[in-house]
Amino acid sequence: LPALVEMHFAADVALSPLGEGSDGLCAHDSEAALLVINTDYPFGRTRFTLAHELGHHLLSDPRDVIEEQLGDMFATSYVERRVNSFAGHLLLPVKAVSTTLAWLGCDSDDLCTANAHGRAALGYLMLRYGVSLPCALSQIVEAGFLTVKAKTDLADELRAGALVRAAQHLLSECPGPEKTTHEQ
Repeated sequence: LPALVEMHFAADVALSPLGEGSDGLCAHDSEAALLVINTDYPFGRTRFTLAHELGHHLLSDPRDVIEEQLGDMFATSYVERRVNSFAGHLLLPVKAVSTTLAWLGCDSDDLCTANAHGRAALGYLMLRYGVSLPCALSQIVEAGFLTVKAKTDLADELRAGALVRAAQHLLSECPGPEKTTHEQ
């Protein structure tokens, strides 16, 4: 992802361990940007932060320098909601959610009840698309498989590590949803 951002969006990406206190930074003007991403956090959170900071640049946030912690990124302001939506759709498009859940035979009931099938599907989305649990749940809401209330309940109940372990059996040499969809 960092290489793609640098190649296509006139933004330099610096990945660095920064300790606690900062998730990312976007310093930009109309010509270029520097996105600094803290690598001390889990992979899905780091990727989301990169996509989030890219969103600030591409959506022309008027601030020249934006330094954020996780709480700042999820503030309820219009700017942060818009940038989070951009990041979620970049990393895990709604079509990918729908296609993957159909491929896995997972429906809303499986997700809402967090049964074994629903947990495995959530974990697979996280692993396959390199996203965090909050990002996966938000995109599942966007795809119409969960309500916001169900998402909130699941976020409180589920743990990312357990979901990833539940999906391990789905990772193999067999084709994923993007392969089977094209063959139909």
